[in-house]
Amino acid sequence: MTVFVVLQGLLLSGFVMACELFAAKNRTFAGVMIEGFFSVATCLLALLAFLIRNWVYLQLLISLLGLFTIPLFWYVLCSLLYFLRRLQ
Repeated sequence: MTVFVVLQGLLLSGFVMACELFAAKNRTFAGVMIEGFFSVATCLLALLAFLIRNWVYLQLLISLLGLFTIPLFWYVLCSLLYFLRRLQ
């Protein structure tokens, strides 16, 4: 249960960090593209659920894949836009 709470926070902060990579006028397009990838991932999850019939193994696979993204946020302590503005 705790993994879902952490994963939702990771998704939201990852979305914001990805949108900050684009200029203000292109952020809408970037947000739509990110959500497009999210919808493709949801379709792939449906395919995985069809292939892995046992929900316990499916839940374990999803949770373990989500846990691999947690260490990435220690490498990205501040946003890239902050560093780019600081260099100018």
